[in-house]
Amino acid sequence: MLSRLGPFGRAFSHANYRVYFAGNALSLIGTWMQRIGIGWVAWELTGSSAWLGIVAFADLAPTVLVTIFAGVWVDRIGPMGVARVAQILQVVQALALAALVLTGTINIWLLILLTAFQGTVTAFYQPARLALIPQLVPREDMSAAIALNAINFNLARFIGPAIAGALIAAGGAQWAFAANALTYIAFFVSLVLLKIPPFTPRLGEKRSVLSDVGEGYRYAVQHPGIGPLLVLVIITSTCLRGVFELMPAYADQMFHAGPEGLGLLTAATGAGSIVAGLWLGLRGSVQGLTRISLWGILGSCLSLTAFAATEILWFGMLTIGITGATLLMNGVGMQTLMQNAVTSEMRGRVMGLYWMIFRGGPAFGALALGAASDMFGLHWPLVGACILSVLAWAWCRKRLPRMAQALEAGTGD
Repeated sequence: MLSRLGPFGRAFSHANYRVYFAGNALSLIGTWMQRIGIGWVAWELTGSSAWLGIVAFADLAPTVLVTIFAGVWVDRIGPMGVARVAQILQVVQALALAALVLTGTINIWLLILLTAFQGTVTAFYQPARLALIPQLVPREDMSAAIALNAINFNLARFIGPAIAGALIAAGGAQWAFAANALTYIAFFVSLVLLKIPPFTPRLGEKRSVLSDVGEGYRYAVQHPGIGPLLVLVIITSTCLRGVFELMPAYADQMFHAGPEGLGLLTAATGAGSIVAGLWLGLRGSVQGLTRISLWGILGSCLSLTAFAATEILWFGMLTIGITGATLLMNGVGMQTLMQNAVTSEMRGRVMGLYWMIFRGGPAFGALALGAASDMFGLHWPLVGACILSVLAWAWCRKRLPRMAQALEAGTGD
């Protein structure tokens, strides 16, 4: 039966990957449940878009500070050690959130503190996650395994918010947090069940971490394709992706739909992303991907402008679903193009820079968008962010031929 699934079937033929995939699927659903719960609790405590932005900033900002150093710990104790410790810490954090909400002792400052703690743990875990996959499947099945992980993530973004919305409406956000703790325990068990060789740290000359980071940054900025692409990552992550962190405010104030509407809007985003991910996976070729990635930005700006102009829930779901699809086209396209263009000796540093911007940008974007929304309402700040993104798109559109040549040709190594 697995042979009928082609490359996906080959990835699933490896027992380690099947165990990891199942545990990770549950964990990702729980993560999205908790994200919705945190946003809703922040909104209930403050009724302020600015505070929503601050909470989102606390979650995402540690990526900017921690990502540079996280790989050092992965090299010292191995990806499995980091991953297991991360799951234990996330269980403790989720249970603490559940207890505080259940007893009515939660306040906005405790919420920010626990969210920042979670963001820091996640920032350390991400390099471990990326380093772990090659130990689960052989090189020839890596592409399929990565594609499955992307589909897994977006399915969780579809399922998790819907479950969270129902749990919050039925009994409160504490049940979403408690359920998330259970999913982390399940993932920890799956990590324990993995049968991989013990980690052996590499021995060699010690080099300055900061000098290596600087070398990678200079390479990225000077590359004719990667440099402009990173400008787009900065703009889209800051101006467009921050909108998802303010979704509780849109659900309650714009659409008057409460937690159920929040779950529906976030699930619609995930559904759009899944469709786009399947299309990109079936497409296969990197040729023409630069153009697709750029047009994804313009599509996101148009759909978000339409989202800002409506207060009808079903139309909001439609437009935010299109936004999810176009942003995934842009995000996956840019990541694939960078992987295709960067040389092997620079890959870790350049992709680390990409991840830092991709995760950190929404933190600053949500902070700015939340503050502006408190001052000018939810509609116009979002339209302004779309206008800035269109200007960045136009700047890169003029450089498309040169960018496509540099990004799509590959390195040959």
